[in-house]
Amino acid sequence: MDTTFFTRKLVTAAALFLCGFLCFVIAFATPTWLHVREGIHGGLWSRCLMVKEPAYWTCDAWEQPTNGFITASQAFAVMSLLLYVLLFVAMIVTIVSMVQDIPYRKYIDRKCVLMLLAVSTFSAASLAIMSGTVMGIKGKDYVYDLQRNEYVVFSYNQKKIDITGPLNLGWSFVVNVFAAIFTYASFAFLAVEYKLLPEDDGHECQENV
Repeated sequence: MDTTFFTRKLVTAAALFLCGFLCFVIAFATPTWLHVREGIHGGLWSRCLMVKEPAYWTCDAWEQPTNGFITASQAFAVMSLLLYVLLFVAMIVTIVSMVQDIPYRKYIDRKCVLMLLAVSTFSAASLAIMSGTVMGIKGKDYVYDLQRNEYVVFSYNQKKIDITGPLNLGWSFVVNVFAAIFTYASFAFLAVEYKLLPEDDGHECQENV
């Protein structure tokens, strides 16, 4: 078996995963998933309001009720982040075990490891997409409900905040999409390598699959 070829493809998958991981951390921590021009922008954990005269942004936690979409989006994002962290550690350990002459290496079923990495990578990307989908669809409905409520609009106007501008998806949302794309690409490399890698005989993990 060409272990060098295997290692190169695994490193490519790990590099794509790392790009996805970094993008997701940025999206996770920044508050610009939804953006109402010169009015509101909000992320997973906070929303920011633009106060005019003088113009400045003020940020605080989301006010309830938000129809539960923030909680749902946060839950998907946290599960995705946990998988990203676990995968980051697992990929480092896997690459080191493939490159270095480690005593227990002969007991590792590489196909089983690749299968677990591929499934977990696909799950992390899918959870990130689900978080963005909830934020994009339900967040849009939430903002439109605010804009249609004349009393709410008047209340914000009294605070010199205009929430009637056009709603767009913010740059944090776009970064989250790129995170999923990079991670899905990593999954593709892992899945292809899993299919091409010969069976490892005599390993307990493979025998139990």
